[in-house]
Amino acid sequence: MWWRNKRYDIKKGITKGIKMSCKHKLELYLNDIYNSEVMEVRYRRYCNILTEAVKDVKLRHYSKQILKESYDNIRAVLETV
Repeated sequence: MWWRNKRYDIKKGITKGIKMSCKHKLELYLNDIYNSEVMEVRYRRYCNILTEAVKDVKLRHYSKQILKESYDNIRAVLETV
């Protein structure tokens, strides 16, 4: 649609749950990381899990897009890659 900006279109595979997790990560960082080493370890683990989840979502999104476009034409696949 014409009112969507580029930033939204780039992140099509990101779900509402991942957005909420990113907000939670920021809250962990702002509130808890300076309190103790235990909270710092918790924050780092949360970041690692979230990073893996985002990588998995992006991989699935682009794989699905490539499979869909591979039937249509090769040029669209090359633009995706």
